[in-house]
Amino acid sequence: MKVLLYHQKFDAAPEIAVQRAQRRARRIRKTFWWDTGVLLLITAAAVWLHPYAVQLSQIPMLRCFLPINRSVWEQCKLLCYPAFLVAVPRYLTMGDLQKGILTTYAEGLLRTVPLLIAGLFTLQGIIGTLPFWLESAMLCACGAYLSWYLYRHADHQKHGNLPGMLLLLLLEGALIWFTAYPPDLGLFSA
Repeated sequence: MKVLLYHQKFDAAPEIAVQRAQRRARRIRKTFWWDTGVLLLITAAAVWLHPYAVQLSQIPMLRCFLPINRSVWEQCKLLCYPAFLVAVPRYLTMGDLQKGILTTYAEGLLRTVPLLIAGLFTLQGIIGTLPFWLESAMLCACGAYLSWYLYRHADHQKHGNLPGMLLLLLLEGALIWFTAYPPDLGLFSA
């Protein structure tokens, strides 16, 4: 039964090893540039947007996308939104080359956001008040971890894009909801 369900089309020419290697090399080259793009966007957000985010968030349109205060939860926006900005075009342009790329992004963000939160709270507990450069360095380190995770796991996804799309939308909704209505917890207060 397995032979009947998982066969190639009869009119298709069999793929030789050289063609398979060329297809894999092309996919790895494209993957490298997309992952580098994630790292560069997160680094640019951490270095250039982070010091001015509180002033820029006074613009009502940017309030959902930039940190409105120096709370740890608001710093997660500088990690998530650059990843969202790369995930959607990557999903649209890569097509069938990478199965479930949005799910890989969602898994990577669900691993990186707690890492950022734990790192910032640990540094804040040790040092006290964190300077901007240390928060930016932590964002860059988490961006490097996310890029490494995406590079290592992008071609090994067993699920489709729907679970990842739902998780990314849920994370997006949580970022917007807790910006508008922050609970009275240390994670959401400056």
